Order: sequence, then structure tokens, then C-alpha cells
Amino acid sequence: MGLKYSFSAPPMRYHAELLGTEADPPSDGLHNVLTALYRAFGGVLSGLAVAIFSLALWPIADGNLPAAIGAFFAGSIAAMTTTLTPLKLERATGVRTPWRIAAGLEVVLVAAMIAFLL
Repeated sequence: MGLKYSFSAPPMRYHAELLGTEADPPSDGLHNVLTALYRAFGGVLSGLAVAIFSLALWPIADGNLPAAIGAFFAGSIAAMTTTLTPLKLERATGVRTPWRIAAGLEVVLVAAMIAFLL
């Protein structure tokens, strides 16, 4: 998801549907705001992925419980907010949003934490 938001041209299809701009491009101001938000969001998600991956390769692989708990909560906060917010929007508008990707990430995080604890 981080790479998608880092490199996608705004607005993404579902954003265009929500904005009602499928046929007409958004104004330059809105396009600039969406571009800035996409790049910031993409950078944050990519940075979080690198941090969790690094923790998994070294401290967590060495059995460090605080590192595992920290990675789990950091990933879960990101996964839950990027699941629940788009899910709520999808239910309210009927426009398909990408909440399923983030929900899948949460499943992976829970499975990884269970595997670590066993």
C-alpha cells in the first residue's frame, strides 16, 4: 500500500468515484492536495513496513518480546485505522475502498504474534 500511494496518480479510481470526478478531472488545488496526501501516506506506510521488517529480522528473530509487542501494536494501529475508516466510508457510500488489504495485514500481524509466542 505504501508504494501504491507513493507512486499512484491522484485521484485513484475509488477517490474519483467518491468525489464525483470520474469524467472530469479534479481542480488543480484538489489534485495538489491529494498528491501531497498520497505521497505522505505512502511514505508513512513504507517507513512502517521497513521498521517492522527490520524488527522482525533482528530483535524479534532473537526472541525480544518488547520488540515483538512494539511491532505488533505499531502495525495493528496502522492496519486497524486503514481498515475501519475505509470500511465505514464504503458502507456509507457503496464505493468499493481498499480496506481489505489492511484487514489482511492485521491477520498477518496476529498470526505472526501468535507464532512468536508459541
